Amino acid sequence: MSWASLGKRIFFSKILWGAVLGGLVVWSLLPYKEEGRFVSPGKEGVTLYQATLVGRDRQGRLWEIRAGEIWQSTDGRVVVGQNIEQATIFRKNGEEWDFSFCSAWARLEREADHLTIGGGIRGQLEGGTFTTEEAVIDLSTRELLCPQPLIFDHDDLRIYARRMEGNFDTELLVFQGEVTVEKSGEYLARGEILWYWRKEERYELAGGVELEL
Repeated sequence: MSWASLGKRIFFSKILWGAVLGGLVVWSLLPYKEEGRFVSPGKEGVTLYQATLVGRDRQGRLWEIRAGEIWQSTDGRVVVGQNIEQATIFRKNGEEWDFSFCSAWARLEREADHLTIGGGIRGQLEGGTFTTEEAVIDLSTRELLCPQPLIFDHDDLRIYARRMEGNFDTELLVFQGEVTVEKSGEYLARGEILWYWRKEERYELAGGVELEL
């Protein structure tokens, strides 16, 4: 084989591998879409744009979602909202809980009374505001779970925690995991678990508590 022929093969080989590597780089930079978290609109069902969807029973409203896009399965068992502008959950008697939020998406399983929220959440809860990445609500037991780190602001307090659980009926919130409580200009406290009783406006911090004044 001549040097010219060998050089030509090497040259085209470099082009081929360059194209392959370039394609891999471009593919790796494409936005990752997590599958299985919620059913995408476009499957069997009805898609509504810039809509408000209200869930009701014989006693009145159960929930209300205003979103840029809402998809509902043909059997009505699953509702998926994307670009949630405002969502409100109601008590069984039609009264509003002190809980509402906006988020990237939400998925409601009607039969299981199960609501999953994700994609970054900004909400109002028990007289305060909170931000976190994901939340799960059992509508039958009125229990809320935020399994990822969150920030909760209430009056002049700011609370950081790795997770939070709550119950809308008892109005109790439980913050867990490297809890930090800041009161502007006064103190900073750290512990492992913090209980907040909304009805009594009472906090209790426990677990290796440290206080900085």
